[in-house]
Amino acid sequence: MTRKSSTEAKTSRRQTKLKQEHDEISDDEKPNNTRNLTNMDLNEPELTQEHVQLQPLEENVMVTSDELIIQRNETIDEESAIELKMAMNEEYSDSEADDDEDVEDENRKAENDKSRRRLPVSIKELIDYHSSNGKSIKEIVDRINIVCKPEEKISYGYVQKYLYRKRLEATTAKKARYYRKKYGFVYRRMRRKPILTDVHRQSRIQWCQAHVEDKFDQDIFIGKTTLKPFLASLNQLKGQTPDPSQPRQQTTLHLWGAISRKGASPLQIFDGPLTTAMYLETLLENVVPFIAENYPEGHRFHQDNNPKHSAKLSQEFLSSTGINWVKSPPRSHDLNPIELVWTELIQNVAKRLPKTLGQVIVAVKDYWKTLTPEKCSEFIDKLSNVVPKVLEKNGEWVSLA
Repeated sequence: MTRKSSTEAKTSRRQTKLKQEHDEISDDEKPNNTRNLTNMDLNEPELTQEHVQLQPLEENVMVTSDELIIQRNETIDEESAIELKMAMNEEYSDSEADDDEDVEDENRKAENDKSRRRLPVSIKELIDYHSSNGKSIKEIVDRINIVCKPEEKISYGYVQKYLYRKRLEATTAKKARYYRKKYGFVYRRMRRKPILTDVHRQSRIQWCQAHVEDKFDQDIFIGKTTLKPFLASLNQLKGQTPDPSQPRQQTTLHLWGAISRKGASPLQIFDGPLTTAMYLETLLENVVPFIAENYPEGHRFHQDNNPKHSAKLSQEFLSSTGINWVKSPPRSHDLNPIELVWTELIQNVAKRLPKTLGQVIVAVKDYWKTLTPEKCSEFIDKLSNVVPKVLEKNGEWVSLA
């Protein structure tokens, strides 16, 4: 039964009861303060002392539920009294029903508040709460943005950085690398582009036009790099003591080598500056035998205009040994595929985390052994893709990777 039908039933029962009570009341049992208009002289011009004293009785007088509301100068018959009381009862029943509805609404809200889980106060507590329950970063962002204010909405990057920094506190370098990889952080060093003048651009364009359709089958590319294996670790936290097994003094190694489609030449490792005499000795020990073994029919030896390469003594040595030297354009590391070899070598050594200089040299030599003719050809093939791009950009620098 609905609330409205129950209210109507109560009202009908009260009306029946009131009629029965009124039938039982006799005329002698009516209240004494009931007045009849016929007992008063309405045409009396002046008020007597008695009328003056009766003036306060003009106000409405509320009586008990068994009596009727009596007003001065008015007579209420039986039917009017019953209708008045019935109207009062209906009014009371409606207000009572409204009160019951309010109470039920309050109880329902209280039950919902009890069943609802209490949410943390701050955004960081919400992130910790959802993260502890195994939610992904996207799910955490969606859940928090639903309940927070528009001006407090968070982004994917905010949650990512907060969780990363929290897990990085008081952790090891190995764990730091793990969490960087887990949350998608990648360390990228700003790429350095050489400053090119109009002369450099013109030289680059001429070189690319001469080799635009070349497959570089008989070409040898040389290069030199510097390796600093014991730089301070980027993962070391503030206040953390350095690793005692690492040398405190920085060590610098210089590497020199050459690659071609027939493989790599022997690697030269030295710790001092490369002079002209050392360079010629390196060519005599490593390059000349490599050319004689792999390119008896002809070759092209690419080297830039470094002072050691263009010195008079070097020119005489190249002519006497029969090395066919081809000048590479200046400031053009993107046109030398051995730069890719040096980048991969440094990364490979860093992954092995060497503690001593001997371990560094072993790691360098182990990598150099992996430079098979197939792998060297992969590096040289990328040069074939760079040459057309340099021509399209009018000699500007292009990434070789």
